[in-house]
Amino acid sequence: MVNLTRTQKLFNFTSNFLGVNFYANSISNLKYLLCFVLFNLLNIYVSFYYTIKYDWFVNKGLYAITGVYQSLLPFFVQNFFIIRAFYLRKKQKELWMHLRPKFTQVVDKCEKKFLWRVFYILFIRSLKLVTCRVYDGFVFNMQTLFPELVYSCNDLMFVFYVNLMVEYLDFIDRKIDMMRSYKDMRPIRREIVKVFQIKRKIEKRYSIDLLTTISYNFVLNIISFYWILMRIIFNHLSKI
Repeated sequence: MVNLTRTQKLFNFTSNFLGVNFYANSISNLKYLLCFVLFNLLNIYVSFYYTIKYDWFVNKGLYAITGVYQSLLPFFVQNFFIIRAFYLRKKQKELWMHLRPKFTQVVDKCEKKFLWRVFYILFIRSLKLVTCRVYDGFVFNMQTLFPELVYSCNDLMFVFYVNLMVEYLDFIDRKIDMMRSYKDMRPIRREIVKVFQIKRKIEKRYSIDLLTTISYNFVLNIISFYWILMRIIFNHLSKI
């Protein structure tokens, strides 16, 4: 049995708990299923019960459309990423087996970066909750809390694998420098072919996820700019 460091255990727990890394057996399937159901029930209550109870979407036109996009769609995006991560867990395990054994020290460094970035997201989200003095704003932040963590961490997992692949390329570059005096370069060619295979596997695993995240955030930015423009026009910038 491999002894994991504290960083590795925390990385496995965090990524597995958020549903973006199912090859790490830090949480049993039953425990994760219970957590998944619990968070979904909380999201359903906050997102759907609140909107139905207060009928904020009735006769509100564009406001209702943007409200649904900002507060309800993240719930479905979150579950799409989690289900997709579970379905493609074997491909993710292949990536892990290709990259981790070669660069143990670099992996530890990349895991620390991942955990710090997750901490920054939690810190910013906590500031939003603490500084929000309007009940509607607090509810909105609660609606997007867990979904934002899930799809942000999913993007960070992609960055994690890209960093490892970059390290693989640096390793090959150093190896080429050491073997310039040798005529047989077949080992290097095999390593280069492996890099391209890993690149394709990363693309297959994360291409749809990244397209979804980019598309969602692009439209979200347009909506945010729209509301900023409305606040400027109606002179509401003095209000938080």
